[in-house]
Amino acid sequence: MHSIEYRTRIGTRFYDRENEINDLLELIERSSYTILWGPKNVGKSELLRYISHVLENKGWFIYYIDVREYLSRKQLSIYSGTIDHRSFLESILDVIGLPNRMLELFERGYRYALEERAKGILWVFDEPHYLSNAKAFLEALIKRVIYTLHEKPLSIALSVSDGWFIDSDVVASLLEYGAYHLFIDELDLDSFSKLYCELRDIIGVKIDLESRVLYDRYTGGNPGYLIELLRSGSVGEWIASVERMFLSRLESIVRDTEFNWRDIVEYIAGLPREIDLLGIDKSEYLLINCLLRRNLVYYDMFSTKTTVKPLIPVYREIALKILSRR
Repeated sequence: MHSIEYRTRIGTRFYDRENEINDLLELIERSSYTILWGPKNVGKSELLRYISHVLENKGWFIYYIDVREYLSRKQLSIYSGTIDHRSFLESILDVIGLPNRMLELFERGYRYALEERAKGILWVFDEPHYLSNAKAFLEALIKRVIYTLHEKPLSIALSVSDGWFIDSDVVASLLEYGAYHLFIDELDLDSFSKLYCELRDIIGVKIDLESRVLYDRYTGGNPGYLIELLRSGSVGEWIASVERMFLSRLESIVRDTEFNWRDIVEYIAGLPREIDLLGIDKSEYLLINCLLRRNLVYYDMFSTKTTVKPLIPVYREIALKILSRR
């Protein structure tokens, strides 16, 4: 059962994710190095914030680092029901915000948590690929966590996009060292519908479409896309913003690869909801990977049949509209 007092950053309750919560808590509480991955805006960061809240109530000490904010604003979030936050932050001021001293930050926090008798320690990294030395740091950290005995449970959780997870040599290296991975998918329809009702009240915008239509035709159950759609004020305005983003990413593929513009648009216009990866040629596989890296599609790399979602219905409509103009 979800914590009734917890609220997401936009003020809603926390919906669904029961399986992911249970799997992640089990991994964290036995000490692990876990990579959460999935499409952008699906709720990976919110899941980690919720897990941090749950563990805080169990007496754990948690660093939560949104890497982009950490590098630009030198901000570090602390979750703990037992530790003096101000005292700890004052003790790390000389290293906070410095990527080249993150291991020292880790060691200081670990010692501090032990002194304050925390039940366990969790360090969360949201989008660690923004670190200039990501590979060296994350490999050093996994050795420190997995291959060292500790007095208390000690875990690391990383949150990355599906494109980076599949395409990055850093992730491949971490998996070889023994990191776990957990895929974060869209919400189920029931949870999506409850979120939709609550968001309409908070944002104050009513979209005159049933939640099932939004789920199936537009957002694919992705809560981040639902939030963006409601903030746009209308489906039409949201589709226009998606089209601008789509064209920008399309141009980057044409610029950086040998694929031509029309072939890509025609391919997307006919893209099915599911692709059998065993039945495609090398050229199509390379194109799918280009779309993946630009977050235009995503799929489970551990399955031979890949589900392409959640915005492909919208991209398909945009692609067909573009082709009809030419």
